[in-house]
Amino acid sequence: MSLDRLLLWRHGRTDWNADGRFQGQLDTALDATGVAQAREASPYLAAERPTAVYASDLSRAAATAQVLADLLAVPVTLDPRLRETSLGGWEGLDRAEVAQRFPEEFAGWTSGLRTNPGNGETAQDVARRERELVAELERTASGTVVLTGHGGALKALTASLIGLPDPAWSAIAPLRNCHWTELRRTDAGAWRLVAHNVYPLSDPSTLTTEELNVDSDAGDAQIGTPRPSGTDSAGR
Repeated sequence: MSLDRLLLWRHGRTDWNADGRFQGQLDTALDATGVAQAREASPYLAAERPTAVYASDLSRAAATAQVLADLLAVPVTLDPRLRETSLGGWEGLDRAEVAQRFPEEFAGWTSGLRTNPGNGETAQDVARRERELVAELERTASGTVVLTGHGGALKALTASLIGLPDPAWSAIAPLRNCHWTELRRTDAGAWRLVAHNVYPLSDPSTLTTEELNVDSDAGDAQIGTPRPSGTDSAGR
């Protein structure tokens, strides 16, 4: 039996998500809502019978994965390649603070001309390190594997695995907290996007405005085709 499905699961909410701060690779913890989200989502993921659970070694992702692993009675394998995009000097700041302290960088990023917010990683950099892990799993794992990580990084991995050209990466919406993406292997061995932004709370009318606006840890909206300034969901 070979690896035939990936479930890319974003961590639960943190205080910084709620405040709209760029987290990047800073190590922030789940807040009470994030813990509740992980507990609510985990039984549904467990029902998919994953054979292994991997997670970024940052606390918010590791703690989310542990809730699922406890249900499955399997260990969590931590891997730094699943970390969020490094955002350099922007980490810990909100959009207004970044715009004030780094006006030229911020203007370049919001216009789509700058692909590495904060002088950190590009989405392509992130996808390359994550794909190293996926390549290893394709040789060693079987069935369904859960990769627990971060909004920007998992979006980059999804776009890369399904073969989207760089300018089209921004067509994929960011994962909301504790939502997941499902990828399946085709008979030809390629990865196919089957579902995106899946969550057991399936009726979006029951989500608060705050929850709908909390989309991403990183500045991932400018992956690929530029968007007009102010339309991205960075730092949430």
